[in-house]
Amino acid sequence: MRPITPTSTLGITLLALRAGPMEPATIRERWPTSNGGLTELGRLGLIEQVDGLYRLTEAGRAACPSRRSAQPEPMHAEADAKRQKQEQRRRKQTQQNIRRKMLCKERRMAA
Repeated sequence: MRPITPTSTLGITLLALRAGPMEPATIRERWPTSNGGLTELGRLGLIEQVDGLYRLTEAGRAACPSRRSAQPEPMHAEADAKRQKQEQRRRKQTQQNIRRKMLCKERRMAA
């Protein structure tokens, strides 16, 4: 079986059917060469034909890919990761400074 991703024919068909039932003619019009992978989706139990319309089954709704997963990682993700590392270093230094001050205070009280 081909993987179902938001950019694959199967994924696009599932996403289209998620909006509502479609007529076979509409599907053939959108995907003339592969027919939207209807045969494969039907064999997998992800879609069904009722009253001349194709629609998602519960399994099809669960297998439907998220459009968000198709979007590339934002360009600022690298900068965010760098910022997070800097924040972690700063927190660690702060914790070390607090421990150092507490140790000095304990030593002064013991003396």
